Amino acid sequence: MAWRRLPQLAPAWAVTVVFWLGVELITGYQVRYGYLAVPLIAIGLAYCLAPLTRYGRAGWVFAATIVLFVTWVSLALCVDSTLLGVHPRVDGLSH
Repeated sequence: MAWRRLPQLAPAWAVTVVFWLGVELITGYQVRYGYLAVPLIAIGLAYCLAPLTRYGRAGWVFAATIVLFVTWVSLALCVDSTLLGVHPRVDGLSH
């Protein structure tokens, strides 16, 4: 499973994210380094939630609730933008 290799991969991935953050800060070019961090965040979430599944049904329900919430928010953004033409504001991305 991917999250079991996280301790080996995370430092290199984090350095890459910080590198692109530095590129953005130094040059002023808008780099979407946040999107580069999303898979690392997802794997980290799985790494943190996996131990909860050892606590029986309550752990599984809690982990599944978090995963379903993240999925629901992501799908809601996708549906809003593709079907309704409502796009998230990018004020936070602009400088």
